[in-house]
Amino acid sequence: MFREMRRKRQLLPQEQALEILENGTSGVLALSGDGGYPYAVPLSYVYQEGTLFFHCAKAGHKLDALRRCSKASFCVIDQDQVVPPEYTTYFRSVIAFGRTRILEDEAEKQAAIWLLAEKYCPGDSPEHRQEAIRREAGGLCLVSLSIEHMTGKQAFSFYNRKTGKAVRLVLRPTPAEYQTKEERFRYLQDAAPASLFDVKPAVLSLPKKARLFQSLPCDGCGEVTAEHLLRLENGKKLCLDCFRAYNRFDV
Repeated sequence: MFREMRRKRQLLPQEQALEILENGTSGVLALSGDGGYPYAVPLSYVYQEGTLFFHCAKAGHKLDALRRCSKASFCVIDQDQVVPPEYTTYFRSVIAFGRTRILEDEAEKQAAIWLLAEKYCPGDSPEHRQEAIRREAGGLCLVSLSIEHMTGKQAFSFYNRKTGKAVRLVLRPTPAEYQTKEERFRYLQDAAPASLFDVKPAVLSLPKKARLFQSLPCDGCGEVTAEHLLRLENGKKLCLDCFRAYNRFDV
């Protein structure tokens, strides 16, 4: 039913993919939206034992899509670091597929919202957390996504602008004997770099050299703005907030 990941060398071990889901603070839920167009919406979430939980308003595009088709995917980006001096990006991400369900049982709803509250307000007292839930829960809809398939991916690409050379490093799966987070961390610290990565040609061509823009003060509000975002109006350089857009048909 689900496609295998084409670049298997970039595949994250399952335990690392789960770790990303557990530690992430937001992700993108992809649904079948109106008119057959994909509808992808960023959401806060919590993960527990193979299930993701979200909250949303009781009406809207998201719920209409969920009721029309329960199949969905959810993507969490754990690392997306652009490193300009090295002409590379470091990324780690996870995508999960499954079926969504709008929670109707009151006990299920309370358990889900409690998990969300614990994750995003961990230092709160149980009493205050319960009061906040009691105050806000009436306006919320709780949704679950039962994960049927999940993959994680990471790779690092390095570019040398002077020589034009490039290389892609793909982290190999951690050996199965390293079970705990501490054991995996120790393995990564102690292993020889050559044993950790597969070395492959870079997939993308060398990016164009970044263009640097001057920052100039807006003649309206005085705030410093990148020159490519300034507009001229009556001889004044204005930022987008101060600039009054003109449409000759809108008079």
